[in-house]
Amino acid sequence: MADAARPTVRAFAAAAHIGVSRRGRVRGPVDEALAERGLHRRIAAVAPNLAVALLLCRDTDLVCLTPQGIAGHWPDALGLRTFEVPLPLPALEVAMAWHPRNDADPAHLWLRDRVREAWPE
Repeated sequence: MADAARPTVRAFAAAAHIGVSRRGRVRGPVDEALAERGLHRRIAAVAPNLAVALLLCRDTDLVCLTPQGIAGHWPDALGLRTFEVPLPLPALEVAMAWHPRNDADPAHLWLRDRVREAWPE
C-alpha cells in the first residue's frame, strides 16, 4: 500500500505498539527519544521476531516498527500502511556471528554474503 502521512510525535506515542525482542524487552531507543520529549508509548505485545510482529500487526490496529531495508515487501504483501517514524533515531546495528568451523563452509559463506547485500553499511 502507499505510504501514509507521517504522524506527529504525539500521535505516534499515543498509538499502541508491538515490540520486537527475542528477550522480551519492552524499552529501547524509541522510548528514550520519546522520554526526551516528555512522552511514552504503550507496548501492547512483544513478538520474538519481525515476521510474527508483522503478522500480528496485520490483524490489529497496532503499530510495529520495522527497519526499512529488512521489511522488504512484507508490508505491501500483508496490506499494511507504512510511514516514517517521526523521531530521529540512532542507526540500527546489525551483526553476524557464527562458529569458526563454518568460516569456509560454502553454504554459510553464501548466506553471509546475502545478509551483507541486504544490509549494506
